[in-house]
Amino acid sequence: MDFISELTMERTNWEMHVKLLSLWNKPSRGTLREMRMIVVDMKGNYIEVIVPNRSYKKPFLRNLSEGVWYYLQNFHVFPARSTSFLLSSYELRCMWDLTMVWVSEKTNNNFYHFVFPIEVEYAMPHQFHHVTDAVGVVASLSPIRRIPYVCRENETDYSACYVKLTIKDNMGNCTTCIALGECCETVVNKVSRILSSPAYNYQPIVAMLRFWRVQEFEGKNVVMSIDECARVYINPTFEDFHLKSFIRSFSDPEDDDVCMEEVASN
Repeated sequence: MDFISELTMERTNWEMHVKLLSLWNKPSRGTLREMRMIVVDMKGNYIEVIVPNRSYKKPFLRNLSEGVWYYLQNFHVFPARSTSFLLSSYELRCMWDLTMVWVSEKTNNNFYHFVFPIEVEYAMPHQFHHVTDAVGVVASLSPIRRIPYVCRENETDYSACYVKLTIKDNMGNCTTCIALGECCETVVNKVSRILSSPAYNYQPIVAMLRFWRVQEFEGKNVVMSIDECARVYINPTFEDFHLKSFIRSFSDPEDDDVCMEEVASN
């Protein structure tokens, strides 16, 4: 099997095992939409896969699911465009006879790239072009707000909705996160459901953010879900992320109680 680090533009007969981490539709020309994916190989290297809106020899699209491993074959390798996520120096574009079929799990590792609060606060210019991950206990959550937003053709202002989410690491350092659109809805619905549960007793709520970007917002560097690939998980249950152990790493439970009261009061 080949690996992402070995890719060149000189051939198309590559064979790889990859894990599909994010799958979304992206507007292209007019009302046409093309599929995009972020995949990772066994060595932990990421790359973006572009699926042009066309007919394919095999109907692989309807069987794709995030978090699943696939055998990938028959694709073109192109230099990554300036608008890509800088996951790799290349991007993949599917050919007519692309093969993408389910294979058994190679590892339960999701290859997180967690960013530290100090890296967000003092981000270098090149970091604003990368997607990254973040994780922490929810310290505060704002009401739903709206940013000024000019809709493009065939769009709504749904993406203008946002909440400001503050997450805290086990050293007490905080990161401000701006959840837009679908991520906003996910955060509000899941956190509200936990807070309103009869079983809730101020337990820490953990938020994991995947493929968000460091951006400037209201004069401060934040982590923001500005791309369609962005995902947010509340109290995640991934096999390679031990939620209970992560929560135990917060030494002072009284601090967590105060943080949960802040969330409940908004």
